[in-house]
Formats: sequence, C-alpha cells, structure tokens
Amino acid sequence: VLFEMRQMEKAMEQYNRALELDSRIAEIHIRIGQLKLHQGMTRDAILAFERALALDPRFAETYGLVGEAFEQLGDMKTAVAYYRRAVKTIPNNGELAFKLALAELKVYGNSTALRTLRNAVGLGGRQEPLPEWFPEALYRLGVAQAAVGSRAGAIQTFKRYLDVAPENDIDRAEVQAYLTRLTES
Repeated sequence: VLFEMRQMEKAMEQYNRALELDSRIAEIHIRIGQLKLHQGMTRDAILAFERALALDPRFAETYGLVGEAFEQLGDMKTAVAYYRRAVKTIPNNGELAFKLALAELKVYGNSTALRTLRNAVGLGGRQEPLPEWFPEALYRLGVAQAAVGSRAGAIQTFKRYLDVAPENDIDRAEVQAYLTRLTES
C-alpha cells in the first residue's frame, strides 16, 4: 500500500522489517525489486527479483519484471528471454505478451514480433474494458503488418485502432496517414 501511495522510504523500511522477520517470503523480495526498479536502481531490482524466483519460481509475473529491468538496462536479448518465460508461464496475459512483442520488435524486427503482437491483440481484445495498452498494440501490429506486406491485415488493424483509440491518442494522425497510403496503393 505504501509503495502504491508513492511513500518509497516508508515502504522500504517496512519491507526491510519484514525481511528481518522472515527472508524466505518471495513476495517481499518482489516488492523490494519493484520499489528499486521504480527508483532506478535496476541492478538491485534484478537481484531482488532473482532472490524471489529462487525462493518461489511460481511468481510468474516476476519474470516479466526481470524482463522490464533488463530492458531498462538496454539488454534487450535478455529482456526478450525473460518476457518469453513470463508469457510461457502465463499465456493468457495480454500485457506481458505486448511487452514481449515490443522487446522483440527492438531485437528481431517486425516479422518475429508479428505473431506475438497478434497474440497480445487477441488477448487484449477480449478484455472488458479494453486495457490501456490495447490501442498501442493495434498500432504496432498494423505497422508490423504493413512492413511485411500484409496490406489487408494492416488496413483492418488500423481501422480497429481508429475505433478504439482515444481521439487525442498520439498515434492517431500516423495511423490515418498509413491508411491513406495503404488504400491508395
């Protein structure tokens, strides 16, 4: 609760006290890792997450957090590996699939990320209400489809984006320009 209220110092004090009582609770290490990640102490966050996973590897979201930490460090290949493990462990988590797709785009490009983007969009599209990341996932999928020559798929995806994205979404003008180019060709 303190972490969510942005009272970082108090939260860290509470977590350290909890560790003194029992350092074998993985969730405490996860919370410490999240706090350190939020504070920009990325390597310390990774150590905390690794301790948590050593104690209990069933905390699958932790693999995604480690992926996020490695992404912050610029080690995208390692980030992709951790995101893949997270998605493999929790296959129905659209947000993790989207984070994996974004990392794959940076490392491997559009053709590799395409399947993961489709998966993320499929999962996110079933949620009510639609998740906050969903319009960006549609945008990225449309761009990837256009890049690999899937014109019809890109048009359909961009139209869906326009249906669900907020009017003030930053990518809206670019999507409209893509649609103009794709429908004129």
